[in-house]
Amino acid sequence: MIFITGFEVFGGFTGNTSLSMVHSFQKQTPFLPEYSVETAILPVEQKHCFEVLLPYLESHPVSHIFLLGMAAQAKCLSVEKTALNWAHYSFPDNANRLPQDEWIEKGAPLAYFSTFPVVRMVQLCTASPIPVQPSLSAGAYVCNDLYYRTLHWVETNRYPAQTVFIHLPALSDLDNSDDNCQNGYSFAAVYETLVQLMQIGIGQP
Repeated sequence: MIFITGFEVFGGFTGNTSLSMVHSFQKQTPFLPEYSVETAILPVEQKHCFEVLLPYLESHPVSHIFLLGMAAQAKCLSVEKTALNWAHYSFPDNANRLPQDEWIEKGAPLAYFSTFPVVRMVQLCTASPIPVQPSLSAGAYVCNDLYYRTLHWVETNRYPAQTVFIHLPALSDLDNSDDNCQNGYSFAAVYETLVQLMQIGIGQP
């Protein structure tokens, strides 16, 4: 089973690309027929985002976890190599929390690497409609909080699921009523690139 998550709207934006992508996955047939696909929309809230995700992981036999988020100024898809044990928010989350220079999990490792072959995934994604790049880390906001807590849980529970976080560019029309986005990429192009990247990742050991 493939599990895909997105986030709700946050930070004064009118939408969230990850939310739109998850809605699209919910409506369409699986992009890999041999896999079932489950999805979840998570709150943009420190720790609570993972608390919402955890029951899904505990009750489903998941083999691949794709965590999606929006990077508003991005001009490509960024595949995040590292989750840091660090929270330092530049603006509040949706619960009005604003952690500054804090541990996510005291006493836990400083960082975790994705269990997907991030660089190889990007190298093989040569036919995508929009650029894809590897990124060092998922930052220090809620995206990183979710990524770190998920990888920490996967590692400590020896849960057999490859896990990666992918940041998506912001769309100008997030209700998908037309195909324009602020970076000149269509909704369809972002979706197609994301699917290609997932297919490549799933095909890698």
